[in-house]
Amino acid sequence: INPCAFLDGLDLVSFILGIIFGLVTFYTIRSTMYRTHYLIHADNVVALAQAIARRAEPLIRTGEVETLREHVAEQIRSFPDIRYVTIQGPGEEMLVHDFRFPAEAPEDMFIPELEVCSACHGSPEEVKGEAFDMPYGNGPPRASLRVFKRPPGVILDIGMPLGDSELGEIRVGAGDNIIGREVAAVSRALLGNLVLYFFLGMAALFGVTYLISHPLADLLAATNQIRSGDFNARAHVASNDEIGRLAHTFNLMVEELQSYRHKVSEKETARLSLIEKMVRVQEDERKIIARELHDQFG
Repeated sequence: INPCAFLDGLDLVSFILGIIFGLVTFYTIRSTMYRTHYLIHADNVVALAQAIARRAEPLIRTGEVETLREHVAEQIRSFPDIRYVTIQGPGEEMLVHDFRFPAEAPEDMFIPELEVCSACHGSPEEVKGEAFDMPYGNGPPRASLRVFKRPPGVILDIGMPLGDSELGEIRVGAGDNIIGREVAAVSRALLGNLVLYFFLGMAALFGVTYLISHPLADLLAATNQIRSGDFNARAHVASNDEIGRLAHTFNLMVEELQSYRHKVSEKETARLSLIEKMVRVQEDERKIIARELHDQFG
C-alpha cells in the first residue's frame, strides 16, 4: 500500500466528514436558536399583554376608552413586532383595536361592523396540534397561546382575560420579524466561524499529512534508487520522531550494505588478480619448458 496515497485518501475522507459535521452542527444550533427565541418572544408578548391589561382594567372601569386607545396605539408604536392589539368588553363588543400596516389578523377577529375585513387584512392560517412544535408553559395560567402561519413567518396570538373575565379579553398578536433578523445575524456569524474553523482544521490536517507523507515519499524514492542499483542514495532525516529514526536506520542499513558490496568487490578483484597472476606464472613456466626442450633437442 502506498502510504502517501493512503494519507491522501484519509484527507479526502476527513474533508467530507468535516463538511457533514459542520452542516449538522449548523442546522442543530440554528434550530435550537429558533426554538429558544420563540419561547423568549412568547414570554415577552405575554409580559406586554399583562402590562396593557393592568393599564386597561382601571380605564375600562372608569369608561376612559379614548385614553385606553391612545395607550394601545403607543404600545404598538413602541414595539415594531406587535401586529395588533384588540380589547373586547364583557359583551364581546370591540372596545379598542389597533393594527400595524400591513394589517393582518386571524379570521375570528373580522367583525363586520368594524373596519376590519378580509378584503384589507390578511387571513393567517392557524397552526394546530404538533405542526408548530413549540412547547409553551411559562405564561400565566389564564393566558392562551395560538400560532398563525403567514407568508413571512408566524404570528403569536396571546389571549388574556381582563380582571376576572368580567371586563372582557385582550388579544395581542406579535410577528416574528425580530426573531428572523436575530437568528439570521447569529447564523451568519456561526456559519462564518464554522467555515473559518473548518479551513483552519483542514489546513492543520493537510500540514500534518504533509509532515508525515513527505518523509515517507522521500524514503520510498531512496528505496527505489537502491533497488535500481544506486547505493549512494540516502533518505533525508528531517526530524527525530519515529519516521526520522526509521530514515536514519534505513541509511545505516544502506551504508552497511554498500560497505558489504565494497568488500565483496575488493575480494572479487583480489581473486581475479590472483587468477591472472597464476595464469601468467603458468604461461611463463610453459615458455621456459618449451625453450629448454628446444635447446636440448635442437
